[in-house]
Amino acid sequence: MTAVAAFWAAMAAWCVFPGRRRLPGPAPTGVTPTRRNWGLWLLGGLGVVLVWVVVGPGIAAPASAAGVVLATGVRVAVVRSRARRARRVAAEVAAACTVLASELELGLVPSGALTAAAADCPVLLPAATAARLGGDVVETWARQATVPGHEGLRVLGRAWDVSTKTGAALAPSLASVATALSTVEQVEEMVAGELAAPRMTGLVLALLPLAGIGLGYAIGGDPIGFLLGSSWGAVCLLSGTVLACAGLLWTEHLAATG
Repeated sequence: MTAVAAFWAAMAAWCVFPGRRRLPGPAPTGVTPTRRNWGLWLLGGLGVVLVWVVVGPGIAAPASAAGVVLATGVRVAVVRSRARRARRVAAEVAAACTVLASELELGLVPSGALTAAAADCPVLLPAATAARLGGDVVETWARQATVPGHEGLRVLGRAWDVSTKTGAALAPSLASVATALSTVEQVEEMVAGELAAPRMTGLVLALLPLAGIGLGYAIGGDPIGFLLGSSWGAVCLLSGTVLACAGLLWTEHLAATG
C-alpha cells in the first residue's frame, strides 16, 4: 500500500506542474513536450502494472483508480487556475497601456512616462527598471511576453521600438494598442464564459458512472462487491476510471485550445 501511495503522490506532484515553458530559451534539443508527456503516461502505466503485480488487484485497482481521480482533479484545477491568472494579467497589461498612453499625453518623455505608469501598474516595473539602468526596454517586454497573459507586452514593445527609431508620436500608438488589447481581453472573457457549459457537461459525463453504480444497487445488484472482489471487476474499475478521466481531460484540452 505504501508503494501505491508513493507512486500516485509522485503522479499528483507532476500534475501540479503541467509543462511549464522554460524562460528564456528553447526546449532542450530532441525533447518535445508531446514526447515528454507520452513518456510520463507510459511511465504511469508501467507503474500501475508493477503495483498490480506486487500487491494484487484487490488493493491496486481501487488505489490506482483513486490516484487517477486525484491526479486528474489536481491537473484540471491547476490548468483552470493558470488560465484565470493569464486572463487577469492580460487585463492588467491592457490597463497599463492605457495608463502609459495617458502619461505620454501629459507631455512626459517616454522614459519618464514609463516610470510614472509603473508606479500604478506593477506589470511595467521590469521595463521601468531596465530604462532607469540603461537597459533595453523592448527586450525586457519581449521576455515578459513569453509568460502567459503578458503577450500584449510584445505589441507594446513594437510600438515603443518604432517610436524610438523613427521619432513618431508614441501616445496615439499606445492608445490604439490599449484599445486592441482591451477588445481581445473582453473577447477572451466572453469565450471563457461560453465554454463553462461544455466544461460542466464534461464533468457530469465523468461522474455519470457513479449513477450507474447506484442504479445497479437499485435493481438488486452488488456493483461495489463485483468491482472490489474480483479480477474482472478490478479491470473494469480501473479502465472505467481511466476512460472517464481521459474524457474530462480531453474536454478541458478542447476548451483550452478552442
